[in-house]
Amino acid sequence: MGITNEEAVARRKEKECNVHTDTRRYADVGREGESHRHQQKRINRANSSQPSVFGSRSTITGGMLGQLIKSHRDQLASKKHQIQFLQNLLQSAEKEAEELQARIQEFETLEEELEKQLQENQ
Repeated sequence: MGITNEEAVARRKEKECNVHTDTRRYADVGREGESHRHQQKRINRANSSQPSVFGSRSTITGGMLGQLIKSHRDQLASKKHQIQFLQNLLQSAEKEAEELQARIQEFETLEEELEKQLQENQ
């Protein structure tokens, strides 16, 4: 009629998997379980006629790599734009600094002339 407790425990054990994420403690990181239904078939790629997932024509990895390349190109373009903006800002600041230096020299010259005139008038 129903499932006995022993059958439920047996089914649960069959479905259970131990996941080890601490790579320093375990040499083989992955799932260990009693069920072999989900094991992957191992293929010797050197002698296989099937294309590799990492082949140059693979749409999965090609798409991901294309996205990574585009993302990095976009970041590079953004950084170059920032560099150009900062170079323009630096040039503007240098020009303003030169103009300020010229004004300081004008004021110092004017100050010297005024001091000379004061001394001559005394």
